[in-house]
Amino acid sequence: MNNRGITVAELLVAVGLGAMLLILTLGGWQGFASQLAATRNLRTVTQALHTARYTAIRDNEAVLVSGGERRLELKQHSQQGWQTVRLFTLEPEYSLKLNAQPVFYPEGAVSPLCSILVRGGDRSWRIAISIVGRIKVTRLD
Repeated sequence: MNNRGITVAELLVAVGLGAMLLILTLGGWQGFASQLAATRNLRTVTQALHTARYTAIRDNEAVLVSGGERRLELKQHSQQGWQTVRLFTLEPEYSLKLNAQPVFYPEGAVSPLCSILVRGGDRSWRIAISIVGRIKVTRLD
């Protein structure tokens, strides 16, 4: 029986196998992290829309959703006009574009019909809002 330990060749083989496993795992992890960021940003947008609908029903006042490059604002009408009540912001590598400014009414309806284009990295999604307030996310790539 040889009690002197492992040889240099055995050590090199073990280190080489470990490096190959690390490289394969790292590629999968980057794809997972990218998908996780996309899900997080899409949830931010859908959460903003659900919050607008809930706030309109709860407060019995219309809620306007307006958007910029990376953010959505929820506004309620007061005597001074539309006042921002909540702000939702996307991560820097994501952007959004609204084709209209939907207003959520206390009855649960939305007017006008609206879609939101969300872009991040090499992917894009369309979020459609129906007249009854349903929200549907569709990947465009």
